[in-house]
Amino acid sequence: MEILAVILILALTAFNIMKSSGKLKKILKIGNAVMYGIMGLLLILYFSENAKYEKANREYKVINSGLFSSVTYRSTHDGYHILHRSAFLSSGDNIAVPDTVKLPLVTKFYKTVNLYMEEDSVINYSDDKKIKLGSDYCYPVDGVVKIVPNYFEFIMTVGVFDVIFIVGANIIGLVFVLVPIVKSRKKTE
Repeated sequence: MEILAVILILALTAFNIMKSSGKLKKILKIGNAVMYGIMGLLLILYFSENAKYEKANREYKVINSGLFSSVTYRSTHDGYHILHRSAFLSSGDNIAVPDTVKLPLVTKFYKTVNLYMEEDSVINYSDDKKIKLGSDYCYPVDGVVKIVPNYFEFIMTVGVFDVIFIVGANIIGLVFVLVPIVKSRKKTE
């Protein structure tokens, strides 16, 4: 089904570019080149991130953000990085990672992260182990080796909008391509 949709979008793009002329042709070429270029860059980033994740998964226990779960950085307080871990159909929990674990600079702007932990590490979800950091109650986590940004959400969001722009621009382009064709056929009749 997905392959059919991709073929249909590519065929629509090719038809629009071949049948258009003048400024419309130039706009369609440039617009589609930019939008397909963005899609290509997103695919490269996706496969690069996936390869890094696969490698890390062999070396560490990875708590990652994905389609139905997320780990997001919230703040640093009293010697701990406070992260929020949520899962499908769950509001999630706050976890505390010692601030001796280096926090990537990008987390100031992009909060979604992965935790790389030692294989035998666990998050202690015992209520008697909870600690209060500021106004948040958190479960402490030991054995975190590093915190790494997770770009899956970014890739998916930009990718969805890019596909919407590709389809929308080419449907609008199709209207501008077909109107002159229909008008010229009516004149010849």
